Amino acid sequence: MPQRSASLKPIPPPPRKETDPLQPLQKLADLDRVDPDDVEGLLGEFSNVRPVHPPPAVLPCANVQPARYSACEKPGTKACSACKLVSYCSKECQTADWKNHKTVCKNFMRSSDWQPSWVIERRTPSFMGPTDEDVKSFSNLGDLGFNGGSSLWGNMPAIDLINLSVNEADAQKDFSLAFVDENLAADIALHFWYSAFMPAEYRLQILGCVSAFLKHFVDPASQEKPYPLGATSNFEIPWLSEQHRKCLLHYMFDPDSPHSAGIAIDDAQAEYDRVRMAPERRDYRDRMYTNLKPSHRVAFYAFRRYGIVLPLGAANAHFNCANSSLFSLEGKWLQTDYADPLSGWDTEEVVQSGKAHGAQAEDIYGCLYFFLSTNLRTLTQRIRKFPISFKLFSVEACALSKEIKKNTFDKMGISSNTTFDRVEVSNILDVNYVGIRNVLTAWSPLLGQDKHAAIVGYFMNWVMVQKDGRVQGSGESGMKQATKKLLERKGADGLKATIAQSSSDIRNIGA
Repeated sequence: MPQRSASLKPIPPPPRKETDPLQPLQKLADLDRVDPDDVEGLLGEFSNVRPVHPPPAVLPCANVQPARYSACEKPGTKACSACKLVSYCSKECQTADWKNHKTVCKNFMRSSDWQPSWVIERRTPSFMGPTDEDVKSFSNLGDLGFNGGSSLWGNMPAIDLINLSVNEADAQKDFSLAFVDENLAADIALHFWYSAFMPAEYRLQILGCVSAFLKHFVDPASQEKPYPLGATSNFEIPWLSEQHRKCLLHYMFDPDSPHSAGIAIDDAQAEYDRVRMAPERRDYRDRMYTNLKPSHRVAFYAFRRYGIVLPLGAANAHFNCANSSLFSLEGKWLQTDYADPLSGWDTEEVVQSGKAHGAQAEDIYGCLYFFLSTNLRTLTQRIRKFPISFKLFSVEACALSKEIKKNTFDKMGISSNTTFDRVEVSNILDVNYVGIRNVLTAWSPLLGQDKHAAIVGYFMNWVMVQKDGRVQGSGESGMKQATKKLLERKGADGLKATIAQSSSDIRNIGA
């Protein structure tokens, strides 16, 4: 029998039916029609509902006993010396939690004997596909939904678009940019963007936001006005089509099945597992695990298995609703099987943020949680402090520039004379998307006259489509010349940082 820690505070049993956060979701499903006033009134009854576990401000003690509705409320300051994936406030809590933690700490993926499946089975890995059958199998993966989904996480590296210190260096300047409870708000946004599941209380908060948003843009009295984001900032769209409305209602329930309160968590879990844990993709997962430290293998597996961005030792039993934003209207997982919220971020910065909150580098998704939480809180503060106007268009990039030149969005404050200090175009510069010529033709006339005005993009596929695009194909002399140019441009420390940022191999992080 595990010892009971004196640090443990009993968690109240599940709330009574009348205060159950899942109750309004079912009430929504019972509405005969979707009226924003009805929805707003219903959600208003539950606007103050908060999750059992508040967002962790620092790394929590990992002594969580879900079956007993109890968890230690103290910070985790003493990392498990074996795996460093979780931390405890005391030896007492570590001992009490050993039965639970043992499955992580003693996981075979942390063993020095771990090997990828193709080595154990003495066969060619499936990603090499030497046979017709293997090629046929791989060609079907897109149809099965494993590698043909959307890129909602990390397809574009994180970029400091303004980079004020080396450009305008004027903190008083107003910028025009084109983009194709504070802690609680940041936590809701974090899980809305990056977790496949969330607390029912968070889903209620999102429903309230969606309801208010719909009401604003459906009401003739307000639909042409910006939607306020606090006292200083706002959000604006040129129109709200029926398809847009249907997608927004998806966060409340399935429009085609109004008596089903959102995506059932069992269905969402089954679909998530079908894609993320597909046996057909095991070799691809093992190839990635091969490049990682033992504890990182367990951390990456845990995220892939559960789909929740949290410290590994944090309580997660209350994440009892599917995140509809990551599933289609038909209930299909929207992304690829290898989608990872770590992609696009500087892993060194992620780890440093985690360490500042008590997390170890081995708990990489715990580090990511604190990194994202910190940045989202900063964004929230800036939206409240500075006058920021977000204008969202569901229009193809080149078509959008033409409509701006035609004065289509004049009522939104974007006239044919509008110019931009930065135009961020993601990876549409690649020839297999829009291409650099079309992007420059469409958007360079809209750049401001300031010498720092720029179009910023990412050539994600250039090395694959450009003949001799990879420097290693240029021979030893070419490699030396390229290395010399990089050193001259960035210096040794800058080159090292660039390599660390662009590499997905985190074997040496925290070493």
